[in-house]
Amino acid sequence: MAVNKYHKLAQLTHLPYGSVLKSKNEYIESVETLDKLNLPLHGDVPKNWDSLAALAILCRTFGTREECDLKHLRVLDAGGEYYSVVLPHLAQLGFEQLYCLNLSFNEPIQNGPINYLPGDITQTAFDNNFFDAVVCLSVIEHGIPLNRFFKEMKRIIRPGGLLIVSADYWDKPLDTGGKMAYGVPVKIFSRDDIVAINNIAAENDFNLIELPELDTKDATVRWLDLDFTFVYLSFTKLH
Repeated sequence: MAVNKYHKLAQLTHLPYGSVLKSKNEYIESVETLDKLNLPLHGDVPKNWDSLAALAILCRTFGTREECDLKHLRVLDAGGEYYSVVLPHLAQLGFEQLYCLNLSFNEPIQNGPINYLPGDITQTAFDNNFFDAVVCLSVIEHGIPLNRFFKEMKRIIRPGGLLIVSADYWDKPLDTGGKMAYGVPVKIFSRDDIVAINNIAAENDFNLIELPELDTKDATVRWLDLDFTFVYLSFTKLH
């Protein structure tokens, strides 16, 4: 069963390496796909969109089950929560070395192959080149210093490894009215911010696999009386 799920996810080639969430129908389709695969759903319904995309990209990138040894592939959910779904999905597929790092965790907790660890994603205790892939979904907009983040990702991701990042987004700058969340000002990235992120990534030896069409269509998300959508980007560590 896990083999079939892995292959079906790897075959979701309509999910690109970078994209903007254009409509609510897109995340509804993601929910339906995950449900058909009998994979757990994220409680925040729109978040199933980038979670499924990250999962499909990981499976596609790692190759077929015959080509890779899932037991030895290391994946980090940087800034993930206990309720995040990417690592539980990977656990169902047979991955055995899964890590989730967040300052909000009080102590290390292991749940099957998933290790939940307290820590700062911009200054970790992992060895150099430790991870085959890192996902960081809806985290960097919450006060993460991007230069420090990409510098640390460069250190802990192996050459040829994968980094998938998603964030709150609108193509034009939005006035957030000074709103605060999680102790920091609310940030919704704009088109210019995405260009800046790509430049910082490039300076830290990451190659953007596919630049998405950055125009926005529908505000698919409403939070703190702000209307916006999501974007995700995939990078390869060059050296």
